[in-house]
Amino acid sequence: MSVINRITKLEPYTPSSRGVNSSSNWQYSDWNESHFGPSPTVLRRIQESILDKDFFQKYPNTDSTELVSLLSDYTGLKSENISIYNGSDDALKEIFISFLDETSKVITYSPSYTQVDTFISLSTDKHHKEKIIDPIGKHYYNFENIKNYDLVYLANPNNPTGYLIDKTEIELLVSKNLDTLFIIDEAYYEFSKQTCSDLVTKYNNIIITRTFSKAFGLASLRIGYILASKQKIEFLDKIRNVKSVNQIAQIAASTSLEDLSYLSYCVKETKKSKEFLENFIKNSLTFECFENSHANFVLIKTKDSKSLVNLMLKNKVLIRDRSNMPGLKNCVRITVGSIENVKKIINILKQFESKQ
Repeated sequence: MSVINRITKLEPYTPSSRGVNSSSNWQYSDWNESHFGPSPTVLRRIQESILDKDFFQKYPNTDSTELVSLLSDYTGLKSENISIYNGSDDALKEIFISFLDETSKVITYSPSYTQVDTFISLSTDKHHKEKIIDPIGKHYYNFENIKNYDLVYLANPNNPTGYLIDKTEIELLVSKNLDTLFIIDEAYYEFSKQTCSDLVTKYNNIIITRTFSKAFGLASLRIGYILASKQKIEFLDKIRNVKSVNQIAQIAASTSLEDLSYLSYCVKETKKSKEFLENFIKNSLTFECFENSHANFVLIKTKDSKSLVNLMLKNKVLIRDRSNMPGLKNCVRITVGSIENVKKIINILKQFESKQ
């Protein structure tokens, strides 16, 4: 099937609507962005950089030299194992385009991050979506038939549940299925603090994607990176557009990595807020949640997700209805940030409870 025919058949990925005025005191708890924003040093560094009279007319650093060096320190990997992309979504898209064709068999697990479905569909129709058993409870993955697939995609921690597959289990799968390529999406690594990054130096069948959009607060600049074997990086570099990552994004990401104390503060505060919200849910007779989310959000099951979303809207809070996903009927995902933001959400949840 031609690419044109594949695109014609596709349904576009559409995030929840944001038809609101960002200047009117809305609380964005729907797309898992940081509620704290980037390090204060980021804006200062950008302002200093753009004073260069030639800044805007020159192409960005095509090697992302400074950023790659800082990421080498941050990940503990060599520069040859790191490649920068215009957001981790672009990295995922190029990975799927590069390693799949119409004969390739792919397995993903649902509910999970659905943007990848579009990228996979560009190359193959042989895409199996295995349902996660009891996604807001024990959250069991059936890995028995992985050996039958050419590529596996795993969001870890998973989105929208926050479930974290133990690294030992992932390494066992990778080592037993050397002919299968594993894509591990670690978009929420900074919150989980578990990574498979060291596996890329041991195995040639694993690629890790990460982003600066979540914990680092740089979602609007679109910058991410991959970690992989030197062989896989060199292969992907054959089609990577080296000019696609703009200079402001490189500066912002580099500066963020130079202020890890700020990152630590944001992650610590996020975890406090998440636990505060989870504790409220656990003591509620109206709601239940997936316990111990390893990301910056909480998945909550309610009696009527649509009514809860509308009540949040009336109070200028945006949350994400996930009821359209397998096993998540009447479930909503709520991004957490500061304690103040979470307290506002809890007050609205109490209003909802009182009407039940």
